[in-house]
Amino acid sequence: MADDWILEVLEDLSSFARLNGLNALARELDNAAVVAMAELSGRDVGLAAGFSKPKLAKRH
Repeated sequence: MADDWILEVLEDLSSFARLNGLNALARELDNAAVVAMAELSGRDVGLAAGFSKPKLAKRH
Protein backbone atom coordinates (compact mmCIF):
# COMPACT_ATOMS: atom_id res chain seq x y z
CA MET A 1 0.00 0.00 0.00
CA ALA A 2 1.26 3.46 -0.86
CA ASP A 3 0.01 4.89 2.42
CA ASP A 4 1.70 2.36 4.73
CA TRP A 5 4.05 5.11 5.89
CA ILE A 6 1.35 6.43 8.20
CA LEU A 7 1.31 3.11 10.06
CA GLU A 8 5.07 3.29 10.51
CA VAL A 9 4.81 6.85 11.84
CA LEU A 10 2.11 5.84 14.33
CA GLU A 11 4.23 2.86 15.44
CA ASP A 12 7.28 5.09 15.93
CA LEU A 13 5.25 7.61 17.93
CA SER A 14 3.74 4.86 20.06
CA SER A 15 7.18 3.38 20.79
CA PHE A 16 8.53 6.80 21.73
CA ALA A 17 5.57 7.39 24.03
CA ARG A 18 6.05 4.03 25.80
CA LEU A 19 9.79 4.58 26.23
CA ASN A 20 9.08 7.95 27.81
CA GLY A 21 6.34 6.82 30.18
CA LEU A 22 3.49 8.28 28.14
CA ASN A 23 1.40 5.14 28.39
CA ALA A 24 -2.02 6.71 27.80
CA LEU A 25 -0.70 8.41 24.68
CA ALA A 26 0.81 5.12 23.49
CA ARG A 27 -2.57 3.40 23.86
CA GLU A 28 -4.29 6.16 21.90
CA LEU A 29 -1.69 5.92 19.16
CA ASP A 30 -2.25 2.16 19.02
CA ASN A 31 -5.97 2.84 18.62
CA ALA A 32 -5.20 5.35 15.88
CA ALA A 33 -3.17 2.68 14.09
CA VAL A 34 -6.14 0.31 14.16
CA VAL A 35 -8.34 3.01 12.66
CA ALA A 36 -5.72 3.81 10.03
CA MET A 37 -5.39 0.14 9.05
CA ALA A 38 -9.17 -0.14 8.72
CA GLU A 39 -9.45 2.99 6.61
CA LEU A 40 -6.52 2.05 4.40
CA SER A 41 -8.03 -1.36 3.74
CA GLY A 42 -11.44 0.15 2.97
CA ARG A 43 -13.29 -1.47 5.84
CA ASP A 44 -15.88 0.29 7.96
CA VAL A 45 -13.74 1.93 10.63
CA GLY A 46 -16.40 1.81 13.29
CA LEU A 47 -16.87 -1.92 12.98
CA ALA A 48 -13.20 -2.75 12.51
CA ALA A 49 -11.99 -0.71 15.47
CA GLY A 50 -14.97 -1.26 17.75
CA PHE A 51 -15.91 2.41 17.75
CA SER A 52 -19.39 3.79 17.35
CA LYS A 53 -19.99 6.52 14.83
CA PRO A 54 -19.84 10.00 16.38
CA LYS A 55 -23.13 11.74 16.88
CA LEU A 56 -23.40 15.19 15.41
CA ALA A 57 -24.73 17.95 17.60
CA LYS A 58 -28.08 19.32 16.58
CA ARG A 59 -28.12 22.89 15.38
CA HIS A 60 -30.73 25.15 16.89
